[in-house]
Amino acid sequence: RQLWQAYVSLASVYERMGRGSEARDQWGAAAAVIHKQADGLSDRHLREGFLNARRIRDILAKAKSSV
Repeated sequence: RQLWQAYVSLASVYERMGRGSEARDQWGAAAAVIHKQADGLSDRHLREGFLNARRIRDILAKAKSSV
């Protein structure tokens, strides 16, 4: 959890600095970590709950829109 949160924090800072390329890289890195964590969850309900959490959905949407 701390890793994807760090990427999100960096992405936000880069956005405020007007450094879009770096922000996109960090959003993508956060999304990759989230997907890796979700893929490691064997319980389907737990995985779906994780991926459907509001904060996770927001991060994944931001990563997708930054591509």
